[in-house]
Amino acid sequence: MKIIELRVAIWFVFILNTLTAAKLPSKKIELEKEQHDIKWSVSAKLFDAFYQSTDDVANEICSNDMKFYLQELSKITPWAIEMFDASAKLPSGLLDGNLRHLGHYDECLNIEVKSQEGNENTAKSTRFSGQYCLVRINFDWKNASRLSEEVTKNSLLLNIDNALDKMMLGRRGLEDRHKDRDPQAHMPVIPIFSLSQWAVCIPSTCTQKDIEIYMQKIINILTSMLPESYSMLNITARIDKEACTSHSHVNLANVERWTSNNSFTWFMIFLISISIVGTCCDLITPTENEVGKPNCYNLTNFPGRNILLSFSIPANINKILAAGSRATRNPSTTLDCLDGTRFLSTIWVTLTHKVLLLTQEPFMNKGHLKESLASLFWVPLTANMMSVDSFFLIGGLLRGYNYSNDLDEGKSNQVSSVIQRYLRLTPALAVMIWFYITTLHRVYYGPEWDIYCTSASVDCRESWWLNLLYINNYFGFPRLCVLQSWYLSADMQLFIVSPILLYPLWYTYKNKDGYQKYLGAIPMISTIIASMAAQFIITYRNGYPALFRVWSKDQILLDYIQYIHMSTHTRMGPYILGLMIGFVLHNLRGKNLHLSKLTVIFGWTMSFSLFVFVLYGPYSTLQMGTPQQAFPDSLYASTHRISWAIALGWLVFASCKGYGGPINQILSARIFKQLSNIAYCMFLVHFAVLLTNLGSIRSADYKDQYKLVREFIADVVVTMVFSVILYLLVEAPFSSITSIIFKKGKKTEKKDVQADNPEKSKKL
Repeated sequence: MKIIELRVAIWFVFILNTLTAAKLPSKKIELEKEQHDIKWSVSAKLFDAFYQSTDDVANEICSNDMKFYLQELSKITPWAIEMFDASAKLPSGLLDGNLRHLGHYDECLNIEVKSQEGNENTAKSTRFSGQYCLVRINFDWKNASRLSEEVTKNSLLLNIDNALDKMMLGRRGLEDRHKDRDPQAHMPVIPIFSLSQWAVCIPSTCTQKDIEIYMQKIINILTSMLPESYSMLNITARIDKEACTSHSHVNLANVERWTSNNSFTWFMIFLISISIVGTCCDLITPTENEVGKPNCYNLTNFPGRNILLSFSIPANINKILAAGSRATRNPSTTLDCLDGTRFLSTIWVTLTHKVLLLTQEPFMNKGHLKESLASLFWVPLTANMMSVDSFFLIGGLLRGYNYSNDLDEGKSNQVSSVIQRYLRLTPALAVMIWFYITTLHRVYYGPEWDIYCTSASVDCRESWWLNLLYINNYFGFPRLCVLQSWYLSADMQLFIVSPILLYPLWYTYKNKDGYQKYLGAIPMISTIIASMAAQFIITYRNGYPALFRVWSKDQILLDYIQYIHMSTHTRMGPYILGLMIGFVLHNLRGKNLHLSKLTVIFGWTMSFSLFVFVLYGPYSTLQMGTPQQAFPDSLYASTHRISWAIALGWLVFASCKGYGGPINQILSARIFKQLSNIAYCMFLVHFAVLLTNLGSIRSADYKDQYKLVREFIADVVVTMVFSVILYLLVEAPFSSITSIIFKKGKKTEKKDVQADNPEKSKKL
């Protein structure tokens, strides 16, 4: 351990030497000599001091084991060398954001030290094993208020401050969670640029508090030996309970994987079993030519046959593959372009979350991410919250379309409609929640597995019921279960209240003449304006950014997510506009709409202009160093969502009425029709895939555009694989069962499988 602390000391000296490298050339020789003397002075004086500092640890067992480790390290004992080797080494690339050094996680956990007691006839017991810990190193000033005064007297402090800003990519003063004793009280999408981590491998008999005390002692000894110029620099060490892992901890997780709360595993086995039975039932059902012939396996009159057939794998696969075929299309009622829009929006959401979680990852050239965020190419990924507005518009459009049809047919039953939607959405969501609670934390392990994956499981254990009640966008923040499911809650709430807004328009349109036909739209237009006003007022009064901005303070970003991004009353504008467009499309179905060439040109010009405005309008605001401007930011915040919805609304409307051209051909392609069937499951699954990747990272990596694209493609493919499984085993069967319950399925003579509702719930 003595050598480990010595390396830590030299590491700090290296940092401080880097920070002071801007001294005048005339003093270069003196500076190099001073640095050389400091290093060797530290080596000589701290060698004994670090050994004696183990006495500061109150835990006697830990103190003795650490001394034992140092003694064995001096003897070059293999296990001690491995423990030394597993700890982080002197890094490079500090000024490019390489501040998180994860050492060798697996090598540390594989270390097991036997007790010296025992003989040939008695097996030696384990004294301790390797324990892997991530130490958070915080750099700050002891008296920040005096810094400006001291800088004028000592330019060295200015150099240090500038270098710290460069190392932490400009977010040193914006991130406060690293000093928090419970950093997981924050959401995993808040950027991490200023976090400095140092992996150490130490005896498992030491607690997090023991290691923290010991590391702080090392830092105090080091800083006390530095020149007086560094006296204002405050360096602290912190270790969170989730940041330490031992071999016994991993073994326990492996054991729990098979012995503790396997309800999810058994449930999946049950689903697979019933799917096999349903598949067999489907395959032995007599064909049209065989009906009436003797067949001992004929289950036509079996009471539960339709339920079993709902789980038929071939039938559910056919739902995906047959989607979009000419035989299943009804040109007068289908809204084919929505399938491509839905699937591409799901991909956009996945990519958005990938970029947000990239800021959580340790990589060697994090400065590259900072530069990328400033490029025009990355703007659609930084101004990225409109993908959800696309979902809101689609959801509102389909709700308006189908509800208008129900009103025309006189069969509107809102209680039944809400129950059906709940039963269609909830099974797949409930299964994912179940997976988070019982299985996610046991899927794998890694240096930060507990920080990201185990904490996600804990969040679901505490707040799963909020998801099933669809109110988790207003309650439970920031410890949300299945983070992205806030959208489902907002969408469900809007689905429930939408008849209140849409019925007046339907009534006046059917019963009034002239301009009075459209007076029913006033409640919807007024609600959109009220939502925009709420966004403006909340943003202006609280000083929130125009949109999610990396260069804002942590607390500002958290408040923005809670009060702007996830709140139904600030996000409902696109949904209500979708209700209006759906109503219009319903009343124009089967009719030829003739638009002048000038109108079409105007519509598409307006649409593309709004797309560009929404995506690239905040470009300067997103850049580091750009000060927030209350009025312009509030104005953009209140208008960009509805602007995006108007642009996308025209695209959908024009495509549905024959004015979409190649855009409609692309969005209506059969492949998108097929992939849109699994879009809801992809929405539910993708974040767990991203968290698994994040928690299992073993070392900092070098990132470039090629690697980022390759990782994203891999994430999408893995997400799609698990989404297909979730669809076949859960979503498709329970959707069919819901149709059976409400008698909306259509029987076929060969495979009496309940057909999906044309709306398919339009989950997203």
